[in-house]
Amino acid sequence: MNTAREIRNLWDEIGRIKGRVAGSSSGAVKTFLGLNDTPAAYAGAALKNVRVNAGTNALEFVAEAGADQPGRIIFDEDFSGLALGDINGQGAYSFAGTWVNNSGAGCTATVVADPAGGQMLRLHDASAVNAAEAYIILDPGIEVLSGIVEWKMKVDVQAVGSRGYFFFIDSGIASSQGGYFRGDDTSIWYRTAAGATAKLCNAAVDTWFTVKMYFCRLADYAVWWVDDVFTQNRLIVGAGDKFNKILLYTRDIHSGQDFDIKYIKVWSLNYTP
Repeated sequence: MNTAREIRNLWDEIGRIKGRVAGSSSGAVKTFLGLNDTPAAYAGAALKNVRVNAGTNALEFVAEAGADQPGRIIFDEDFSGLALGDINGQGAYSFAGTWVNNSGAGCTATVVADPAGGQMLRLHDASAVNAAEAYIILDPGIEVLSGIVEWKMKVDVQAVGSRGYFFFIDSGIASSQGGYFRGDDTSIWYRTAAGATAKLCNAAVDTWFTVKMYFCRLADYAVWWVDDVFTQNRLIVGAGDKFNKILLYTRDIHSGQDFDIKYIKVWSLNYTP
């Protein structure tokens, strides 16, 4: 046996293999974002987890439901994982059912592309007698007694009589709690479950606003922030035993409006696994 020749042949073969591997991988995807079923960018995804989307055909970033969150996040929807079109029956959540489109004739509730990126829910109202409406209900046992709700929204019309309501309510009784775009004075107002209502801020059209509400049913009060600015101090909640329904709708007596929702988040301070 010629050991030296065998070693040279072995090194030659290793060289040929390395060359074939290098050539075949020259066009290979080398980053997670380069795949065709992953998010397009890391922007805004710091400390988020990766999960399979609701359509089971791609991966997406989601906030971790863990110790770094204020309480336990039980609902987090930015509509990017839902199919474009009617929202009715869509959604796959750990603590909620699916979305219900309860819009009247001439009105729609659809998932649409956001020109700035991603997707959003659009309530389109083209009726002077009906409203566009969508809602989702948390599962039994997940009702919130104390927690935080956050909505990011905009409207394309602020006219006398126009409204864009965003509520978190007790589905068992009349207990509308949250806020609404009020076209009469181009503003956003809060509303307590007991019916108290007043202005939070001015609200220009086609401008995103993030409204956050902390409430404690046990202590019977709520407070509001707009765009991370503390806007309304303690108010009596006054109605509702527990809150479990996210409700979004326009006003039935006004037509010609789009009410867009970019995301909704709900934290529960009373939930324990």
